Amino acid sequence: MKRLLYTATLLLMSIAFSGCDELFAYEDLLGKWAADFYYDGYNYRPLDGQEVDWFTFYRDHTGRYEYYDRGRLYYSDFDWEVRSGHQLEISFRDRGGRTYERYYYDWDARRNLMLSETSNFSRYTAYRLY
Repeated sequence: MKRLLYTATLLLMSIAFSGCDELFAYEDLLGKWAADFYYDGYNYRPLDGQEVDWFTFYRDHTGRYEYYDRGRLYYSDFDWEVRSGHQLEISFRDRGGRTYERYYYDWDARRNLMLSETSNFSRYTAYRLY
């Protein structure tokens, strides 16, 4: 009986802490993030000028992506959700419908937001809080 109670307690604690982790991740994403550098699997390359793009995450799960194209600044609005496994799902509102993107996210030692298309972060862009 003690073992069963111990196992049940551990299970409940892991559920509670994983929920806290997702809540923590959700709160940490809020704000405007500017691209700082790109990691290609071998080297880090700083981004500046018109290479920089921005993600802004709002509390109501909407956001804005800003980027340069041929010298002009554009933006695209989106909806976002945090999924299990540190996945970030973004649904861009395009004129012709919606475009879905899925990123893996994490934070580096300097609290930069890392966004990658792969779960092992073999390549990623790091964003700093703007």
